[in-house]
Amino acid sequence: MCGRFAIYSSAEAIADYGKALQKIQKWNPNFNVVPGTMIPIIYWDQKKILTTMRWGLIPFWAKDDKFASKLINARCESIADKPSFRYAFEKRRCLIAANGYYEWAKPSKKPYYFHHPQSEIIFFAGVWESWKSPSGEIIQSCSIITSAASDKISHLHHRMPVILNPQQADAWIAESTGPELINILYKEAENNLEYHPVSIAVNSAQNNFPDLIKPLVI
Repeated sequence: MCGRFAIYSSAEAIADYGKALQKIQKWNPNFNVVPGTMIPIIYWDQKKILTTMRWGLIPFWAKDDKFASKLINARCESIADKPSFRYAFEKRRCLIAANGYYEWAKPSKKPYYFHHPQSEIIFFAGVWESWKSPSGEIIQSCSIITSAASDKISHLHHRMPVILNPQQADAWIAESTGPELINILYKEAENNLEYHPVSIAVNSAQNNFPDLIKPLVI
């Protein structure tokens, strides 16, 4: 599961890295992104477009937004079949920008921060939906896809986000077929991540400052 992450790069840096048309002019650094937050994503609409969507997917057929808190992650093993994600997997795929993510080791529940040492920005594979509320409000929301953790980090947690390199990222949001998409999701898990323990201050959604991602000083 991926329940918290950090994205502090500027909107311009995210657009440049993803080679996308920039539709958000500014991104305020967020070192403790929690479900329900508006986050920067890139999706395909004749060209790559950077915008923001709410984290926590609401299926287009939902009667209310209660699903959102439960659908922050989608398992790659079931995404093609599960009703909540199936249509989004086929038609509405996206890239979710991050600098790194947090995970709580089991059974200690100590928080760790994971990031890529050679890339400031990484992209999680994601899916998105557009939902119309009973009052007529249009809400665009998204979910992060997860897979089994790589050998390097599986001792800390058994799941991790699907992290895509630039070539995989382009293929993921393009108009690909089902088998091609499954191959992308079932690629070898990113094994080059570095990680370190961080302060339990990240446990509180109220905390949002740069020191959250720094190594814990014991």
